Amino acid sequence: MENTFIAMLFGIMGSALYHIGKSMQKQGIGFIRIAKNKIAKDTHGRGFSAAELKTGAIYLTGIIFNNSLAVWIMMANLFAPPSYFSSMFGTGIVALTIYSKKFLGETISVVRYLGIALLVSGTVILGFEGVCRIKMSMADVELGTVFIIVSVYVLASLLFMVASYRSSNALFIGLSFGFFSGGVASLDPVLKGIAQHYGGIPGFLPSTQTGWIIFIASFVFSTSSFLAAQVGFLKNSQASLQVSVSSCVYICFPIIIQGFALPAFRLTPVTFSGMALVVGGILLMLQDS
Repeated sequence: MENTFIAMLFGIMGSALYHIGKSMQKQGIGFIRIAKNKIAKDTHGRGFSAAELKTGAIYLTGIIFNNSLAVWIMMANLFAPPSYFSSMFGTGIVALTIYSKKFLGETISVVRYLGIALLVSGTVILGFEGVCRIKMSMADVELGTVFIIVSVYVLASLLFMVASYRSSNALFIGLSFGFFSGGVASLDPVLKGIAQHYGGIPGFLPSTQTGWIIFIASFVFSTSSFLAAQVGFLKNSQASLQVSVSSCVYICFPIIIQGFALPAFRLTPVTFSGMALVVGGILLMLQDS
């Protein structure tokens, strides 16, 4: 039980930094446009102003916070399966909301606060159930089942994302890019968990060649998530909406994967109620968008 608490604590800390990092990327994304324009038009080599450098520093800090997630994941995976880390991800929505309201000027209504409350409640339920589960290891996961689930998800979410991008509808862009980026981001802890335990000898780094291949693949998915999020921001999706949808999928997808691919992991009524609260919270937030 102590191990699961440690994994969940890493999840809370990692989630807070990740969500704040996403908001900082939204806040500082203008630096990319500024730099692009300077490269295209400024032939005199003029530097950046103090305000532009501040914007760039905010964006860079957001990237660092965002990419620190891998370290938190790897530490958490030493103590429990990936869902113990990812199920705590909803707690970072609180940090996101505070930051978005204070620094991005986004309006957070009563309805959205209620949605956040449901989302966090679902996270707490999933975390409590995780503590009560029997001890299990990602060394027992069925790789073939994981491959099938991941393939179907990636294909469907890519089609949704491409369609929304062409429509230029801000709501659909936030939904689709959040759905894609959250899902592929959630594969990061899942694949790292498999890699770190592949061969039956758990470690901070993989101990087998196959484990290393899976480990490297996890970074491909996390990078894809990062790039998709940036495109969504550039297409003017609202940070609190896109990142909240992403977090919803991030929380639920590893649980679903483990339910089908990890023999000792069972999807129970408590599991579904926790996920239902998470999804219900997101629906309330979408209604307010």
